[in-house]
Amino acid sequence: MRIYSSKGCPNRCGFCYNWAYHKSTWRGKSTDKLIEEIKYLVQNYKIKGVGFTDDLFTFDTERLVSFCDRLIEEKLNINWYCNARVGLDRPQLQKMKDAGCKCIYFGIESGSKNIHKLINKGISIEKIHKTFDLCKQLGISTVGSFIIGFPDETEEDIRDTVNLAMALKPTIYDFSIYKCYPGTHLYDYSVKNGLFKQPASMEDWIDISSWDKSAISFSKLSNNELEVLCDFFTFKTIMNSAVHDTNTIIGYINLRKVVEVFTEVSRIVLNIMKSRKVLKKYSLI
Repeated sequence: MRIYSSKGCPNRCGFCYNWAYHKSTWRGKSTDKLIEEIKYLVQNYKIKGVGFTDDLFTFDTERLVSFCDRLIEEKLNINWYCNARVGLDRPQLQKMKDAGCKCIYFGIESGSKNIHKLINKGISIEKIHKTFDLCKQLGISTVGSFIIGFPDETEEDIRDTVNLAMALKPTIYDFSIYKCYPGTHLYDYSVKNGLFKQPASMEDWIDISSWDKSAISFSKLSNNELEVLCDFFTFKTIMNSAVHDTNTIIGYINLRKVVEVFTEVSRIVLNIMKSRKVLKKYSLI
């Protein structure tokens, strides 16, 4: 069961809509309200788990600790996952683990300090490593979200991202290609620097609406190269899950038709096989 416990995000990442839509504000439900909602779901629908789809569930660390304490006190015994920013300390992560947190989704975006500066990410590579190490030590699964193809991104920048992803070894690799969404800082940057021309109609936006592909290249790499890298890490996640976590695979197949899954995996494998030069270039094979 997916629920929202808050809206907005105080950070101002250059690729994200939040700063324009929510004015960089964060509004969260109280611990009492959250526990009340979860109790209702447990009692009336017998749910066993909750996914918090907030942009930044862990922003208010006092609420985070209070929520975890109440989950433990109330003995609700549910598993849950959430989105977070790197930088949580061991006591906070331990508290989350004790309260049933099984997985945390972290937005890493890039392994390049230059790109982090461009997108105003505001986190350090050292802090990323420390947070992932703590999660591994505590037995909390992780999702590492990475974006490639940022404006003016170089081969070296992407190599830094690939190397960071391989070093972190998250449970799930979530790679996607940058999209130039209106209302973001990078949209203004791309238009100003001649990297993007706004489509004339809504229909013209269709070609760049796909999550894993982009019809327009903003970086110094080809779209095909970016797509191959995304496919590689998708396949790596599938193989990791097949070996270490069959529940992930079973859940994935339950959500989609078997034929669709087979077709997508086959496409990924074929694309990887015919693009070995790209993988060798980044020392992935």
